Amino acid sequence: MSSIVQKYGRILLVAAAVCGLFERSARASAWTWEPWHFYMQLGTSYSSASNERIKYFDISAGRNITIDRRIIVAKYAGDATKFNSSNFQQLLSDFYFELGTLRWLTLFGDIPFLSSNRQDNKLGTLSYHSSNVGDIMVGLRASAMTKPFALAVEARFTFPSGVTNSPQSASKDVIIPTGQGDYRQELRAVASKGFDKVPIYIDAELGFTLRGHVLLQNQITGFGKNSGIDTHYKPEFVVHGEIGGTVVRWRGVDRLVLALNVEHRQSTEIDAKSVFSTIIAESSRQTWIGVNGLVYFTRNFGVNLSFRRALEVINLPYLTSVGGALFGTY
Repeated sequence: MSSIVQKYGRILLVAAAVCGLFERSARASAWTWEPWHFYMQLGTSYSSASNERIKYFDISAGRNITIDRRIIVAKYAGDATKFNSSNFQQLLSDFYFELGTLRWLTLFGDIPFLSSNRQDNKLGTLSYHSSNVGDIMVGLRASAMTKPFALAVEARFTFPSGVTNSPQSASKDVIIPTGQGDYRQELRAVASKGFDKVPIYIDAELGFTLRGHVLLQNQITGFGKNSGIDTHYKPEFVVHGEIGGTVVRWRGVDRLVLALNVEHRQSTEIDAKSVFSTIIAESSRQTWIGVNGLVYFTRNFGVNLSFRRALEVINLPYLTSVGGALFGTY
């Protein structure tokens, strides 16, 4: 790789933060790795929210309306009419990797090996919690060109390895989904540019995601043959932008890099929410802003500290996330 690619490709690769609710963003530049060179990251993030914005059908008004409200959960099994004010908390640990296979092709993936979630239900009989794997994502990045800027195309595939439904044998323990329950296919265009004279980089991405469907069943919907909610997710498009630069450089090595990123993900149609779940929505919209501080201990090893906040959502909670990750390259 050229000096620009080595410098800013590495910076873009480690500028990762929580994306959506279940997966760490596979934040990557448009550059590819040399064959058998790799990048690895092991991270943990904590996300929480007390409020959400939902769209629902108001019978008195005779139309869909959108409101901000406190997150709520059902108090009792089989009863979706009595609620408690609640919140949402998630501790997510994952392993992200990139591996150069050909000079123009990189394999990457994200394995969320532990997703621990909980929601309060004071004075209610149901207990909301979960601790399991999340949905696994793998992808390929193919380089289209490297000058005057880097351009690549990515194909991402996400598998429903997380848990979505509560076991029928559990009478009071409601499993908070650790995955979305559907297969996802995403095609994404990525453009990146690093500058030599001024130590900054920019990254722009545009993608489209095909979603699947899942039958959701828990103690609220029931477990019978005709019970549950058949959730058909709407397709989504995503736009991502990022700018960052070197703040401290010592002995020829970047020691501190700061990055600012913005991401918007939206379903092609946003309908009234019909799923009684804080973190699953068949259609949604969310806009995130994030800041990353990348501290390099050596040229190829360091730590990434991240902060992200949802600025605008529909049918999802207003999440705030903080995280840290160790990364290394070869």
